[in-house]
Amino acid sequence: MKSKSLVTDYRNSHTQVGKGAVYDCRLYAEDSAHTSLWHLESQYLSDLIERLVPGKNKYLDFACGTGRIIASFAECFNEADGIDISEPMLALAKSKKLKAELIQGDITKDANIVGDGYDLITAFRFFLNAQDSLRREVITILAEKLAPDGILVFNIHNSKPSLLWLQNSFMNIFKTAKVKSMSRRQVNELLKDTPLQIVETTAFGIIPKAAHIILKPRLWRWLDRTLRKCRFLQNIGSDVIYVCRRRKGCT
Repeated sequence: MKSKSLVTDYRNSHTQVGKGAVYDCRLYAEDSAHTSLWHLESQYLSDLIERLVPGKNKYLDFACGTGRIIASFAECFNEADGIDISEPMLALAKSKKLKAELIQGDITKDANIVGDGYDLITAFRFFLNAQDSLRREVITILAEKLAPDGILVFNIHNSKPSLLWLQNSFMNIFKTAKVKSMSRRQVNELLKDTPLQIVETTAFGIIPKAAHIILKPRLWRWLDRTLRKCRFLQNIGSDVIYVCRRRKGCT
């Protein structure tokens, strides 16, 4: 039987052999809802980098997994690093021959495993899944790794309130392993004791992923783009991206 710490510690959740292939081939299959969502996210991130990261010297993708995000943006920077604790996930990332240094390790055990002075740090699909103590450890370290004018960009992929949150809340009644969610208030609470402040948010996934099967990728993406133009509907998107900078005067 697995120990309680192994079950509850998110550090160990993606370390199984074959996890990377499952992640790429199933979760991010070509016609999946997750891939459609990433299509929308990546367009936003490309624009964000042009607007808010003029220097483009150093980039870190934390919890980079199989390299989905760093593959899209590494070439925009002079230097790009990806770090992940999972050997199987990183093995798949390395097979893609990315223009990046890929590092296996735990930043909470050795913060110096990566450098500092990053103009951009991304951390996707991490904070929601991690236990609260791990979230706080990581957000503190990542804040320290930013350049003075650098930005940290992360997402919460089951934000509440949202239609996806309602769907998952109902399904949680019948599940032993509950699907986690986080509200904007909880994100603000996470950042409260750090030098970071939110300077921009945007939300995707107004339409639940379940509708993707019926609508198909192109129509699902078009509808989501259209609906998110409404400010009210932005408040019920399931996938919220947070853009953070150090507060003025914080070093």
